[in-house]
Parts: sequence; C-alpha cells; structure tokens
Amino acid sequence: MKFIIEGEEEIGSANLEAFLAKYSGMMQADFIVLSDTANFDTGIPALTYQLRGICQVDVEVQCLERPVHSGMWGGPVPDPVQILCKLIADLTDEKGALNIPGLYSMVAKTGPQQLSASARCPSRRQVQAGSRDDEGMTLAGEKGFSVYEKLWTRPALTVIAFESRQFQGSSNQIVDTARARLSLRTVPNVDGNKAAALLKKKLTRKAPYGAKSRSRRAAKP
Repeated sequence: MKFIIEGEEEIGSANLEAFLAKYSGMMQADFIVLSDTANFDTGIPALTYQLRGICQVDVEVQCLERPVHSGMWGGPVPDPVQILCKLIADLTDEKGALNIPGLYSMVAKTGPQQLSASARCPSRRQVQAGSRDDEGMTLAGEKGFSVYEKLWTRPALTVIAFESRQFQGSSNQIVDTARARLSLRTVPNVDGNKAAALLKKKLTRKAPYGAKSRSRRAAKP
C-alpha cells in the first residue's frame, strides 16, 4: 500500500501535479482511494463516487476614474457597488435556478436509481444542522429538486470574495470600482471552461448605466 498525504488542497494543490509527474513510476497502483471526503452520517456507511467540479470567475464594475463625494454627486452618478450587486443578483432567478443562458443545457439528467437512493437519505433538518444554519433560516436553491439533488447533481453559485472599500477609512464617497469573485460548482457533463465562458458573457453583456463590466477566469482554484 502507498500513502500520499497532501496538505495544499485549500490553496489549490499547486505542487501536487508536478510531484505526481516527477514520481509517476512510484505512484503506479491498481486502484486509488481518496480519503478527503466526509462520511454521510453516523451509522450510515457511504462511498463517495462523484464530486462537483469548480470554476471561478472575477468580475469588476467601474463607473468613475476616481471616487467622488456623495454629497455633491450622489443621485445622478451611478454607484458601481450597487451595479455589481444587481449583476450578481441577476444570476439567480425567482425560482432559485441559475440565470446563466446555456448552462443547464449541459447538465446531465439524474438517473432513477440515483434519485431513488437520495430519496432514502435523512431529512433536510440534518442538512441544516450540518451546515449550521441560523435559527429560522430556510433552504435555498432550485424549486422542484430535493435538497440532495441540489447538493450532488445541480450547479451552484457562491460569491466567495467582494471588494469595494473597507469599513476602516471609509468616507462619504461613491467609489470608482467594485469587484467580486464568483465560484461556480459544476456537475456531470458541464465543462468548466465552457461554464466560465457563459458566466463571463452574462456578467459583461450589458451593465446598467453604461458602466464598464470586465470579467476574467480566476486563477486555478
């Protein structure tokens, strides 16, 4: 048996690929078991055979060359922070689905066996307990799909970074730019490069008030 203990996963495993290439001969094996997964629940054996992928996209909205005073210019001058918030909010529709044209045409249809197995899993209360939701919170996501379909078979979008102006040192100004990093979880049949391209197209198609909206594929997650 051969063991590889790798501690860079949360920063993108920058050295793992080169390590495996260099020592490929030593790494030959009949099969591979990855231990970086969680057990479903106490008393319920679980075998992880599929994980969602990921692609990340950065988006920046610019309205001004430099910040201006809100007392003098607030009202007619667009606020890039609000515009960016609107662009991000528009990525999800009123039914909880992602509003990224072309994305769902790539999503694989979940088979009846997988649906049947997920239907026998514990209730959503355990999911909320595991994710440590605040009391009174309800679950989000696409309507018409179970909580486990949303977790395992449907794409999901998260804002993992947002920048405009820090609380400390802030003043009564309309800032010139705002930016965010979006993380899109991909599912079977969804190509990460194509998904990122669709997301970039959606974010830069037409920003309100003629603001400059720029987007690029983020560095390797």
